[in-house]
Amino acid sequence: MFDTTSSAMGQIRGGKFRPLAVTTPQRAAELPDVPTLAEAGVKGADIQTWYALYVTAGTPRPVVERLAAELQAALKHPEVVARIKGLGGDIQPMSIEAFAEMNRVEFERYGKLIRDAGIKVDGS
Repeated sequence: MFDTTSSAMGQIRGGKFRPLAVTTPQRAAELPDVPTLAEAGVKGADIQTWYALYVTAGTPRPVVERLAAELQAALKHPEVVARIKGLGGDIQPMSIEAFAEMNRVEFERYGKLIRDAGIKVDGS
């Protein structure tokens, strides 16, 4: 099974799950002895879980910038840092532009995967 560290870490720490590999390009700080998929011989399967705030199109730039600044501030709060790291997360703040580019690349990556695999929506 593939799961995120944020939802599986409690089970891993409790001895219920045994992680075989992580899907990120680097080993997880909370799981330093668990190899990446690439280290385990599976190349090109890097997958990272990320979270973001979105706004509707046309939101004024000053509002977007304020939300981004508040998010960046929250991500520096010691309790937030401890909670995210405790769940196996890695905080990687991004600028608005960097996030937009990453989101575009991910959209294209998964769109290609869906097209290449011939995945279709089942309307039933």
